[in-house]
Amino acid sequence: MKKEYLIIVVALVFLGIGAVFSSRSMSGGDGQVSVISEGNNVVYTNSGFSPQTLTVGVGTTIVFTNQSDNQMWVASDPHPVHTNHPAFDQVGDEDTYSFTFTEIGTYNYHNHLIPSSVGMIIVE
Repeated sequence: MKKEYLIIVVALVFLGIGAVFSSRSMSGGDGQVSVISEGNNVVYTNSGFSPQTLTVGVGTTIVFTNQSDNQMWVASDPHPVHTNHPAFDQVGDEDTYSFTFTEIGTYNYHNHLIPSSVGMIIVE
């Protein structure tokens, strides 16, 4: 009976160690998780954009969804003129906004209505 418990404990320890290493390999040095995939979502909450940094491939459409108590207007930097990537501009305060990233680059953005809420899309 004691041998069975020991085997279970050892198995749980190995599973825990595997989970820790798996989560560390997915995050960057700053703790932000970057994901490379197609069809990604960014959620805007009372705390800001999540994830704050997202890495995607060319041709990926990102859907920005407002789940905050505030209005959301996704716009490229710099505030208030949005000239870095003028096409990347929600122009309004809808609850969702989609944008397809067709060129490689770094797209810094903010909520035009709350400019301290920022994020970044990296297109590879």
